[in-house]
Amino acid sequence: MIKKILLFLIVIIIIVFSFAMPGLFLHIEDLSRENEIFTRPKKETKKIDVQAEKIYLVMFIHNIYQIKDEKVYYGDNKKIATYVLPMAESRNATTPTEEFKNEVSKLISNEIINEINLDEYLQYMEVENIFSPEYTVITCNIIKENAEWLGISIEEKTGKIINADFPKSFLKTDIEIEKQLRNYAKYLDLDIIDDWKFESNILKSEKAQLSIVLVQKGESCMITIAPIETYEAYVKEDEVIKREYEIVESENKNIKK
Repeated sequence: MIKKILLFLIVIIIIVFSFAMPGLFLHIEDLSRENEIFTRPKKETKKIDVQAEKIYLVMFIHNIYQIKDEKVYYGDNKKIATYVLPMAESRNATTPTEEFKNEVSKLISNEIINEINLDEYLQYMEVENIFSPEYTVITCNIIKENAEWLGISIEEKTGKIINADFPKSFLKTDIEIEKQLRNYAKYLDLDIIDDWKFESNILKSEKAQLSIVLVQKGESCMITIAPIETYEAYVKEDEVIKREYEIVESENKNIKK
């Protein structure tokens, strides 16, 4: 019984810190590195196609990544307080909402994840992430009885899932990754953009300057959409850290010899 309680608490902690904000986050140990990436000065973004700019979700993705590390200032007797965006507020939902169930069912019908019984769970949580008065993302997380989890981030106005995190066992494996990513673009209603290209397991649109990726690390999976420059910065940083790790490991082996 004690072991089950401890496992439950550990899973809760992992879920809360892993899914608090959308983005390219799979492991808690990556958070500080990724935050550092996103707070560095941005290079000038390539111009988004005029037609793509008219699509609300395209600009939403770009704008939340642009403002997520900005601060909100307010004056009170010449005192200034600052808050890192987004501002998160817990919601009262304790059981899976219809919105959650409906959107997850679309991931299932679009052959991205396997069928999941959402009625068997230990806990359900929702957090409202406010980037600005017009930009809000709802993160919904469910912990199942077998300690598996599902976390999704829903853009409030369109109701679309812009990020989903889940265990490898949930991933549908009898379909090609390219088809899964194109199905996800279709689910987002972004298949109207005509230049999506699949390269190196990434679906990329130059017109929208967006990347759709399915990342697998260990027993965790994530499907998400992000600006091309954001994902490329993440990959470059990840490669640098891997090389540094390999160098350290090599030096340690030489010392032991």
